[in-house]
Amino acid sequence: MSVLLQADGLARTYAVAGGLFAPRRLIRAVRDVSLTIARGEALALVGESGCGKSTVGRLLLRVEEADAGRIIFDGQDLRTLGAGPLRALRRRMQPVFQDPYASLDPRRRIRDVLEAPIRLHRLREGAEVAARAAELMAQVGLAPDGLDKLPHQFSGGQRQRIAIARALAVEPDVIICDEPVSALDVSVQAQVVNLLAALQRDSGVALLFISHDLAVVRHLADRVAVMYAGRIVEEGATEQVFTAPRHPYTAGLIAAAPRTDRGRREHAPMAGEPPDPLSEPAGCAFAPRCPRAHDRHAARTQARALPPGPRCGRPRAGGSACLRHPMPETIIGAPKQNAIAELFGRRPAVIGVVHLFPLPGAPRDEGRPMAETLAAALTDARCYAAGGVDGLIVENHGDIPFAKPDDLGPETAAAMAVIADAVRRETGLPIGINVLANAPLQALAVAKASGARFIRVNQFANAYVANEGFMEGRAGEVMRYRAHIHARDVRVFADVHVKHGAHAITADRSLAELARDVEFFDADVAIATGQRTGDSASMEELLAIAAGTALPVAVGSGVNPSNVGEILGVADAVIVASWLKRDGVWWNPVDADRLAVFMEAANRAR
Repeated sequence: MSVLLQADGLARTYAVAGGLFAPRRLIRAVRDVSLTIARGEALALVGESGCGKSTVGRLLLRVEEADAGRIIFDGQDLRTLGAGPLRALRRRMQPVFQDPYASLDPRRRIRDVLEAPIRLHRLREGAEVAARAAELMAQVGLAPDGLDKLPHQFSGGQRQRIAIARALAVEPDVIICDEPVSALDVSVQAQVVNLLAALQRDSGVALLFISHDLAVVRHLADRVAVMYAGRIVEEGATEQVFTAPRHPYTAGLIAAAPRTDRGRREHAPMAGEPPDPLSEPAGCAFAPRCPRAHDRHAARTQARALPPGPRCGRPRAGGSACLRHPMPETIIGAPKQNAIAELFGRRPAVIGVVHLFPLPGAPRDEGRPMAETLAAALTDARCYAAGGVDGLIVENHGDIPFAKPDDLGPETAAAMAVIADAVRRETGLPIGINVLANAPLQALAVAKASGARFIRVNQFANAYVANEGFMEGRAGEVMRYRAHIHARDVRVFADVHVKHGAHAITADRSLAELARDVEFFDADVAIATGQRTGDSASMEELLAIAAGTALPVAVGSGVNPSNVGEILGVADAVIVASWLKRDGVWWNPVDADRLAVFMEAANRAR
């Protein structure tokens, strides 16, 4: 569809008197707003009261004049037009206002209301004018005999239908509806919304639907633009925005909206209030209400260079303008309940790793006695629990060579289940299973036998998924895995490898490739790993992953006391292992002193 109406960089500022000796103060109601509406499209503009939605509508109609920016309607810049040419174009851009009681002249009969614009623009002559008025009444679901009545003789919903008929009378190309149903009863709202949807479908008129009612917007709009404090912070296709919101404000709006499918559960009101337009916060306007913002991070965000991407107020199509998380075009995973908070009771969380010696039945000839492996695992688990970690991953790290897709044998699986169950009982912590093998079904069996709450899909999810032939060859197993995972109360943590030579991925990977890994296993958490998380370049990678996923993000490599604070400013969890082991060797016991240093740094950060 071709673009009908385009706004680029609109701004509007109001001056407020400051008192006898105080200077005037400024309210920036609209800041650098850009949007497009295609022919026949319904675009919704949503946000809390006072965010600037209605002002944008008035600027587009030139009811008010913008301070800056362009308004292009069908190829013509409206801000450059004089009174005569603008009057001719107004027929093609019509408003429907919020209050049907105020938008109709109480002294004029409905016939006059509908016939006057038809005559003014010379769209019909003689008897055709009256016939067109009757046609309009029927089109909005009202009887033609109501033409001779006055507005007070109609209900609120009927008056709004008349306002819509008046807008349609001049056969416009776009209708700007400013909260057209907010003053109506719920049952009447549904009638008016259904009417607008039917009229748009039948006539092909474009709609800009300004509203704060998300249920109405989802029913009516093709695309949604979200405004906060005078800026558009997110824009995208309706289902994309509702199912995978990229900006924390959008997510908060959706969570705060009551829904009938939630049963007796309450909705979650958004914390805080919109910023005072006369006293705006420095930096990101949403930071005081953002669940992922911290005071320590706010200063750092302003100082450090973020990865390439949009800044506040200028989202790309289908993107967001979160200052902390510039959003890519690829979204990793589908939005779910936050598994980190659900499993560990807090977010961000610290998860330790209990590395096991090679177990009986391993392909390598390195197996150690079961009693020795169990004792070492319990020693590490007790140290982790005493140090205050939130959960543990029991990892069978020594059994499967990286380059060989061997299944986890039954003897090894049984031994691992016994050890994992003992770790869970000893510590009382939620535990997960990582077999580091091409064996997701066996991992699920181990999780069920040991009472584990999650599995970490590691090598299977990346090194082998990256091989298209392997995906095709194991499609049956993957389908069985998916069926099992939905039938059990087990969460899935899938590794997202940015780069990792040991796992057969030596080049940088795109977000689309990373998304495939996570989607392949219907994951609940994305684990960013395979990067040197301590340096600035990999922090940019982590920011990009965090921005590009609808899932919680855990960092699975390179975490230490010097960088854990910065990482926990972005991630939902860290998985720490090697740094805590004596001499940095996986097989060595956890060093209690190193763990204490790490947890002190982590706790300061959260």
